Amino acid sequence: MPLIHRAAELSKSDGPVKRFSTSESMEIFKNQAESFQNKNVMFKEGKIPLHFAATMFNVPLSRLLIAIPRQNEAENDARKRIPIPIRSGARRQIDLTGAKRIILDITTVMLLNEIDCLDTTITLFEEVYVSPRVMEFLHFEMEKVKFHQPSRVKEVRPLLEHLHAKRISSLNADSKHLRGLIDEVGCEMAVLLDVAKSSKSVCVHTGPLYKAGSLLEQLADIGDYQEYLINPGVVATTLYDEGYLSQEQFEKAYEYLNCVSGGTLVSEEPEPSVEISDSKAVLPSKAPIYLDTLSAQYLSHTDIITAIKKSGRTIVVHQSSVEEWEALANTEPYAETITESLDKIRKSLLAGMDNKKVMFLKEGHWDEEKESQFGHLEMPLVDILEDVTCADAVCIDDRCFNSSPQLVDKRKRNVPLVCTFDLLDFMERSGVVSGKKRRAIIHKMRVWGLFALPLGDNELSDLLAARPLDENGMLLESAELRAIRENLTNVHAVDVLTTPGDLDYLDHLWHTGLEAIRKLWADEASDIALTQAKADWIVDYVMPDIELALRHAPDRHEHLERLSSTRLMVMLLPPQINDERRTSWREWVENKIISEYLPSNPKVVDRAARQIAELIAQNMSEGVNELRKIRGLISS
Repeated sequence: MPLIHRAAELSKSDGPVKRFSTSESMEIFKNQAESFQNKNVMFKEGKIPLHFAATMFNVPLSRLLIAIPRQNEAENDARKRIPIPIRSGARRQIDLTGAKRIILDITTVMLLNEIDCLDTTITLFEEVYVSPRVMEFLHFEMEKVKFHQPSRVKEVRPLLEHLHAKRISSLNADSKHLRGLIDEVGCEMAVLLDVAKSSKSVCVHTGPLYKAGSLLEQLADIGDYQEYLINPGVVATTLYDEGYLSQEQFEKAYEYLNCVSGGTLVSEEPEPSVEISDSKAVLPSKAPIYLDTLSAQYLSHTDIITAIKKSGRTIVVHQSSVEEWEALANTEPYAETITESLDKIRKSLLAGMDNKKVMFLKEGHWDEEKESQFGHLEMPLVDILEDVTCADAVCIDDRCFNSSPQLVDKRKRNVPLVCTFDLLDFMERSGVVSGKKRRAIIHKMRVWGLFALPLGDNELSDLLAARPLDENGMLLESAELRAIRENLTNVHAVDVLTTPGDLDYLDHLWHTGLEAIRKLWADEASDIALTQAKADWIVDYVMPDIELALRHAPDRHEHLERLSSTRLMVMLLPPQINDERRTSWREWVENKIISEYLPSNPKVVDRAARQIAELIAQNMSEGVNELRKIRGLISS
């Protein structure tokens, strides 16, 4: 940072480094934020492939397909998981029977490797084609993963080590009584200043203290809290005077702290609310020292944290600082995982090449203007679009592409476009993957946050079959049922099912739930209370609410009442069951289904009743006509 300041001072008006006021900088950030939001909307609506999204968000593709799924798996709170768009809601199963040659996109290669099916796929087909740039792509991915924000991660590691070693403790005090101070300096500084004042200690802050939300243009008015505020230079000076820093350590640390503070440590005329003067400030010998996020990082960089602990003083930071450091550090644990995964892909492809199973596609070519728009992430996709005639199918695990059942190349030739789920079905039919392993893979995919995954009524019925009730009379979920609930709930919560094709997926879920409910009630050997609990679970967590399903549909209001009444009518049609279960079924329908429409939507119930009456009348009319035909045949 000091070098940037110096470069800006030396740079002329037309030089390479320019200065901007805070308001000008905020305007730039605002424009960037709007651009990011627009990109996020395009990504959420499936308008751009994952390859392009990775470039837009400046992250490796492997982070989207390897790191984030693992991060989701480790996240206990399903609401914080990030959905991964590998499959379109409009996707329909494609039978690969008879296919001998297949093209695998890099998204599929990564996903197959993660579910431990890449080698199986290479063995299953006679020829597997990949981009000729796949090895180059893997190399670039490894490099980007290894060197992503290394300096920032390196910076917080020692601080987290200090926390784990109890050399630093965190504070999360109640701040309700500090509303005025929070408005001035924000929550972190308000809490630290308050506890510093009450404990007769000090809060360490670097540089001027500005009013929160003032774009660094208005100084904070903190009143008598000012005497409890010091800069890091005071810490260094005190420790040097007490003999905990050598002269060399002190001079090196003080020079660094002065630079990162913008030279305020040696300011000749500091203003009370602008600069934090060290002329009379002292570091208490017994009381805790409270550090804000930046001061903690600067003192750690100069190794003054260790000297503070040697002096017998306690160091305290706000909990938000700890959360920020942990969030930054947590971006790195998956770097080794990603690298290992990419290396495993490389070895699998090399082994396939040695066995004459893996082959390269023709290298794609575009004119210079278009080619300049693509980076190494997009070029493997360009290679696939060059010529698809060498294969019986192309597999791409990307929502933007696989909404279509066909892939058309540059010369308008097409080939079936499949996804990993079609490959899994083919593997199961071919006997190379068992049904048990396939179900385990799909369960893991749900936990990983991959969305728009198919759910069959047989699969749902099998998962519900052996589940008992808990002590409260609720269904006791298995891990697989919990994964379904959390996956669907998360997808609805973050609002990613926004395209017309996604309506097909939501409709698929509704019909899957309906068939499973009918199977439950048709099983006369099952306990009625258990049947009701299972049916409740399906309605609550599998069958999407009609308003939720149609919230992005065109002509939403026009279709809402019609579709609601039609679905209600279908739900009201009784299954073929005995009288006792029919009575219980009727009570369940009234309490769980019909009551949801009353009293706010009685028209929907009336319309459904009329539709049922019309259906009964139609069936009776058809029955009478059929009976007349039979009588006529008998008479003749």
